[in-house]
Amino acid sequence: GARWAIEGHTDASGATEYNKALSEQRANSVYNYLIDEFGMNPNQLVPIGKGESELYDPASPKSGVNRRVRIKYLGG
Repeated sequence: GARWAIEGHTDASGATEYNKALSEQRANSVYNYLIDEFGMNPNQLVPIGKGESELYDPASPKSGVNRRVRIKYLGG
């Protein structure tokens, strides 16, 4: 079946370790929501914490637009 990456992201406001953990929490929250609310198969979802490594707006590293979750199709 199809597989999906659930990527959690942060801005660059906090320490690297903190941002990594926060991004993992964001990804896991969406992971659990999709399973609990929509009955998605947990084996098709891959939560990943990216921290501040892939900023949406690198020109504004502390901008709120960098705090997000992205769902990416991995194939199937």
